[in-house]
Amino acid sequence: MDLRLHFLVPADPSLLPKVEAAVEGGVSVVQLRGKGSDDRTLLRFGERLRHLTDQHGVSLVVNDRPDLALLLEADGVHLGQSDLPPAEVRRLVGSSLQIGLSTHSLAEALAACEAPVDYLAFGPVFPTRSKSDPSPITGLRTLAEVAQKVNKPVVAIGGISSANSHQIRRAGAVGVAVIEALVQAPDPAEEARAILERQSAR
Repeated sequence: MDLRLHFLVPADPSLLPKVEAAVEGGVSVVQLRGKGSDDRTLLRFGERLRHLTDQHGVSLVVNDRPDLALLLEADGVHLGQSDLPPAEVRRLVGSSLQIGLSTHSLAEALAACEAPVDYLAFGPVFPTRSKSDPSPITGLRTLAEVAQKVNKPVVAIGGISSANSHQIRRAGAVGVAVIEALVQAPDPAEEARAILERQSAR
């Protein structure tokens, strides 16, 4: 799975044009983030995302829900610290899905290295408004320490945009995950391209 740019998408059908534009701009992973939505709404919206990602050859990941990820024939499932344990999810999905795990401290990241996960998300690196009760800001120094000490690919999350994405690769992360940067962008394709270009700048 190409981990360079994840777009975490709320289950809102009105966002589909933005998702398609962002994918055309270089988003490599679309992650369905359906907090607060009922199961049928999530399934219907997920089907539309699966169709879109198939058309463009990018990956679909489902947040929190391995059952829905299997139904949608997604490429992966992303877990939080309070979700089902990765070992139990791996028993459920076998090798059919990649598993990502959110971590918010060096201790959580090191513990995750012992779990059957394929990559870690780490953050929030910068202040974010995407969660009503976010974890404490980790900062770039801790991100760099995590990237150096873990044996899994690290994707940075939290307050990332084209204005600061150049700092992420320098800290050792292989990719970034964003919500507001693309949802709020007047031109999601241009913002996605800018994030990737500046992320790869040394």
